Amino acid sequence: MRTVREGLNNCNNYDMCQILARGLSMKNDPLIEELRQVMKKGSSITAAVKTIGASRNQVYRWLNYQNTPTLVYRKMIEQGIIKLKSKT
Repeated sequence: MRTVREGLNNCNNYDMCQILARGLSMKNDPLIEELRQVMKKGSSITAAVKTIGASRNQVYRWLNYQNTPTLVYRKMIEQGIIKLKSKT
């Protein structure tokens, strides 16, 4: 795990910068929490995987806080959440 200082030096995403600047853990990532809420409302892991375009294992890692999504995946997750919300 990177230190907060290393993370801030390499930070390109505003949300992640805010998380690192506050010294919060990955468990407070608002994007992953929003994905979790959408999935609780009725979307399956399979639907999430198809709309995001990531592997099932990768999505499980994000949901279990084992890994943080890269900037490209964060954009894909944002678009996937919008699609999942429109379907439910």
